[in-house]
Amino acid sequence: MAPLSFRLGRVAPRSETGKIASILVESLASPLALERRRMENRVITLAKKEPIAVVEMLLHFYDSDIERVRDSIKSCLLEISKMFEAKETIIESLTNSDKNIRKGAKLIIPDIWGPPSTPYSTLFEQTYQMIQIAKEKDIPVEDIETLMDLSKQTFLDGESMKAINDIGTCLEFVKRRYKNSESLKVYIADMLKLSPDIQKSGVTIVNFNESLKTVIKVSKKRSFDFTQEVIDQRIMEMELKDQLRSMGQLVKETVRIRPVIEMASLSVKDERLIFRMAEVFESVNTKNLSGNPSKSIETLHEFLFKDFEWYYDDEVITRLSEGDMSAMLTIYMLGISVLKVVSSIIPSVSEEIYQKYYRDLEGSVSIYTVMWPELVMELAKGMTPEK
Repeated sequence: MAPLSFRLGRVAPRSETGKIASILVESLASPLALERRRMENRVITLAKKEPIAVVEMLLHFYDSDIERVRDSIKSCLLEISKMFEAKETIIESLTNSDKNIRKGAKLIIPDIWGPPSTPYSTLFEQTYQMIQIAKEKDIPVEDIETLMDLSKQTFLDGESMKAINDIGTCLEFVKRRYKNSESLKVYIADMLKLSPDIQKSGVTIVNFNESLKTVIKVSKKRSFDFTQEVIDQRIMEMELKDQLRSMGQLVKETVRIRPVIEMASLSVKDERLIFRMAEVFESVNTKNLSGNPSKSIETLHEFLFKDFEWYYDDEVITRLSEGDMSAMLTIYMLGISVLKVVSSIIPSVSEEIYQKYYRDLEGSVSIYTVMWPELVMELAKGMTPEK
């Protein structure tokens, strides 16, 4: 029988998942392989309707003492995690209020994402525990929690090393704040012990106590600029990824074959955006060569949210709907070229977007086999890039 707290939590007792939860362990512990397989199939089928509830249920029971139960649950999770929503639920479960679900998520992550992902779940658990301790001691950690949440999205985007680095940074931040807070408490305690002597020296005790209160208040409200800087960078990256996905969707909806047109046939507005794009790419390449990818992201973010927003107006939308070759070439060239230049910074997401939106049009097996900047020059001249 599932623990009452679990059955009456996010999983309603009368829901299909709630009914299964009450018999899951018993069925999977059966010595009869047929009965175990029947329950596994039932769980996997239900996950298509209730993915979040089913994943949390399986995670809750994942660390069972019975080997057959663990093996069956692992098999189910590996199959269900082929759905993105299931993977997302597993990562989100790292901060679930149910400690059994948190533990299950930590244990299954290396099996789904591979052994290199192990440090992420381990560091996340350590950071989560330190965050809870810090909260109990009234230490400000809201910004660190934000960065933790952003690291989960980074991990889901396939950038595991960056996610590991970010969660490691979170752990270092919270440890440092905890240490600083404890040092401050020791300092204040020592000062309070000295207050009689300080009062004898002529200092008004009221003013002295008010000064200590001010120190405590300021320490709780102080801003942590470096943490915010990392958060801003990650948010900017995510906005850039979203914009690239939106552009890929736009290309897929409006471009049927890869457009080819002479540069001289471009409209003035299209030509202006292409030249602006070339300027931005030159700046980005310079920043990449100097080892400053965060500045490259910032430059591309500004280009897409400023220059492209200026370009993509009602007139361009109308031209695209009418099959205007100049507008289609500009949109296509912009999308594939930005994707190519950013692929060295966010490789997993760039490849995912290329495969989903551009491969059928481009023909190359990977974004990394698409030529750039030669691609831009060839498209601009109306030539077909050599494969």
